[in-house]
Amino acid sequence: MGFDYRRTLASGAAAGVGANFNWSDEIWRNLANSAAILSPSTGFLDAQAYYQTQDQKWRFTVAGRNLTDEVYWYQGVNPFSRFYAQPITWSLTARYEF
Repeated sequence: MGFDYRRTLASGAAAGVGANFNWSDEIWRNLANSAAILSPSTGFLDAQAYYQTQDQKWRFTVAGRNLTDEVYWYQGVNPFSRFYAQPITWSLTARYEF
């Protein structure tokens, strides 16, 4: 579930915010359906905010992924060999279109 909201400012520039919430019910993370690799239900939140100049050439964005800092794995072979998803991460980007 998510949303994006964009607003044109009086100067002609634009600003926006958006967020996504992802939910996964419990799921086996290997082909053998081992009980030790049954990951619990989890939900995590991603969000962003941006500013775009009037001529639409520059866009500055700050974003965060897994803002609830959920610890979960997305693949596993056994309880000792799991591949975990990234923890909370932040980014700041500047984009120029010509």
